[in-house]
Amino acid sequence: MNGSIPNLPGPQALLWDPSNGDLFVGEVYGDAVTVVDPANESVVAQVPLRTPMAQPFAEALDPSNGRIFVTESYANALAVISTSPLGYLASVPVGSTPEGIALDSRSGNLYVADSGGNNSTVIDGSTDANVSSINFGAAVGAFGVLYDPTVDQVFISEAQTDNLSVVDPTTQKPVARIALPPSSPYGTSFPEGMALDPADGDIYVADTSNDTLSIVNASHDSLIGSIPVGSGPGGVAYDPVDGYLYVTDQDSGNVTVVNPANGSAFATLRVGQAPFPVVFDPVNDNLYVGNILSDNVSIISTSALPPALSGVAISPPFATLSPGSSVELGTALSCSGGPCPSGARYDWTLTSSQGTLNSSSSASVTFTAGDLAGNDSVFVNVTLGPRIVEGGPARIEIPFGAPPPALLAVVVVPGTVELPVGGTQSFLAEVTCSNGGCPAGVAYAWQLSGPTGSLNGSSGPEVGFTAGSLPGNDSLTVSASLGGSVLTSSPARVSVTSSALPPPELLAVELSAGTEQLAPGGTDALAALPVCTEGACPSDVVVHWSLNDSLGTLSVSTGANVVFTAGSESGPVVVSANATLSGRSSSSSLTIRVTAPTSTGPKASGPSEPLWLGLPLDELLLGALVAALAVIAVLLALRRRRVSPPKEGVEPPG
Repeated sequence: MNGSIPNLPGPQALLWDPSNGDLFVGEVYGDAVTVVDPANESVVAQVPLRTPMAQPFAEALDPSNGRIFVTESYANALAVISTSPLGYLASVPVGSTPEGIALDSRSGNLYVADSGGNNSTVIDGSTDANVSSINFGAAVGAFGVLYDPTVDQVFISEAQTDNLSVVDPTTQKPVARIALPPSSPYGTSFPEGMALDPADGDIYVADTSNDTLSIVNASHDSLIGSIPVGSGPGGVAYDPVDGYLYVTDQDSGNVTVVNPANGSAFATLRVGQAPFPVVFDPVNDNLYVGNILSDNVSIISTSALPPALSGVAISPPFATLSPGSSVELGTALSCSGGPCPSGARYDWTLTSSQGTLNSSSSASVTFTAGDLAGNDSVFVNVTLGPRIVEGGPARIEIPFGAPPPALLAVVVVPGTVELPVGGTQSFLAEVTCSNGGCPAGVAYAWQLSGPTGSLNGSSGPEVGFTAGSLPGNDSLTVSASLGGSVLTSSPARVSVTSSALPPPELLAVELSAGTEQLAPGGTDALAALPVCTEGACPSDVVVHWSLNDSLGTLSVSTGANVVFTAGSESGPVVVSANATLSGRSSSSSLTIRVTAPTSTGPKASGPSEPLWLGLPLDELLLGALVAALAVIAVLLALRRRRVSPPKEGVEPPG
């Protein structure tokens, strides 16, 4: 993910305006349509919806009059908004709980899926007048709407009946009903969003309960297949640049990328929580996804998607062998969207038993001719990601009494290369010989015609090219010689551009902890894992750690790993990490609870007191004081007895 637009409460509806590149976001929790500039990831304006608790669900643009129509599912109405000048125009009553909406570009009528009743409403987009209602005869849960201009028909997904209704816009009546695959756990596949692939004329329907995309042939109104996708598919968008489909998986928080050319899902993009609406911007090659529970819109550059395998060639395509001789067969892969990634798997086969292969699963194999004359064909199936492409056949001829091999051709592979300044590329000289594989005595001589780069050698079947520091064009040729015969290849074209490959961009930072509850004084090891585009993050990602209070301390403030030490008091501590790469940052946090252990024994005493003669010192001093007071009292009593006068009538002692 390349960016996001935050603070959009419940982005349920998305619409991209090709006239200015703005996004119109219908906020189901904000009862407003917010205008966003995706280039700057900023909010431009906001149009409040005047119907209380409108809950906007879907949007449609009529470019002929600059109006945007928004279904208000709770208010049973259709809001009309002007794009220039921006403002709220009107509210048009429709059927019960309107959800999906689509514009018939021929008539200018709008078709609204009223999910709560038996009908769907038709609105005149120029006058905002209610034209008619399409009666389905029962409550079908009309959900998504799509207009196909090629067949001039309107398709409405029925979320409660596993069907796709086909409506004739001339009569505004259903003319067919296409059965979609049912779902046994839930009783219905709950079809929701749809997208049209104009390249093949098929319609792709998201079956939410089945976790699949149903494929419908619009010309014959028939179901022709399905494609497994992620969990809870809801919205579908078509990419006319690469021919891909993007499906929002509501349960997993992902977007599944589907290649309809071979009917397979080949990539997964992480977005936010509960993604549903999805639109494609062909001008900037961007995908916009509304994450309803994350309150934001994800911005994804689809140019970073992995290339898809498109072709396989076997070289040499033809060889003549004498009995018992051999030839090495190689493969050259081509991919749409850029150079092919690694990880391809190979499966070689022969059509007859005129020879043998030394391997069945290598990128190149050796074919050895048998003892009998005849012909053979070699095929290879290459699997790269989810796609399988067949290459071949390479034709092998085994005649009687074949002469020694002679050079027939030499080709430089690849034939055309575009590199950034300083980029590198390996080139291979592929030679073809008569009567089998070329012997080991073939000599090679490489030559560059221009100064845009350099070679790491001049001989051998393979050479490396390194682009220089300036852009320009160059030609690379190789001469092969065998037995006095010399052949020179056609030039391979090298274009050196000034643009380097895009550096990795920071997507997110993920935190992990050994435990989320500590006793006072306890420690826990925390780790931060930055997530980047283009594979692993570079080493210059900077991670800063912080705490929300003083209930603990961190061993360091920067780095991928820290140790948290709990303080002496109990309570929750929020630990946050902020990762920064090339000016882009991402933050994440986790909560650790510091919990004091519950005491079950007697009350703890203070520090032990010093002892003297087996007794605490303070008790000994107190006893001595009491004894001293007692002695003083006795002495005073004796003194009073000596000085008191004699009693009356008693003689004093002599």
